Amino acid sequence: MVARHLKAVEAAAQRGAERRQAEHGRCLPLLLRAWEPQKRGAAHVHPVFSVPSPADALLASAYFAELGRLAPRHGFGFVGRKRGVSEKIMAAERAAAYLSSYFVTGKREKATLSESAKNPNLPRLLIWLTPTLTQQTGMTMRSRRRCRQLWAVRLGLLPPPSWSAVELAHTILLAGAWPVVLRGP
Repeated sequence: MVARHLKAVEAAAQRGAERRQAEHGRCLPLLLRAWEPQKRGAAHVHPVFSVPSPADALLASAYFAELGRLAPRHGFGFVGRKRGVSEKIMAAERAAAYLSSYFVTGKREKATLSESAKNPNLPRLLIWLTPTLTQQTGMTMRSRRRCRQLWAVRLGLLPPPSWSAVELAHTILLAGAWPVVLRGP
């Protein structure tokens, strides 16, 4: 339910941002959306964009301004205006660490990923990644699971998998070379 409402607001915000930033001739594609529960029970979403240039930062600002304008009309609270702070521009690694910290260990009083998955106030799909990024990198949830399984095989924790040669080659390509074990004299 919340996710459907957000899609409508996001689409309207994208159109509004495009109108406000028409001189750029494009919209800023959403790379990732991650949901988390707030202490008070409300759903909170983190939209993530790539902003490699000042023009992209302007597009992101226009999107958030439009999202903030439209949010009350669709039953959403404030947009990025906590303690006077608007959207934050972070390096990719810092943004990834910030978002993953919520879901791995539960930062401070934040819920872990498994707790969030059971929360009835959150959408079923807690983390959405654009298919474009998945296609460019070859990384999917399945490929990451296979990389972890290959890691366990390499450490002798699991027996070799029964994947096809193509699947094995693809997983080795993504996982990287076998670790070199240095042995003493």
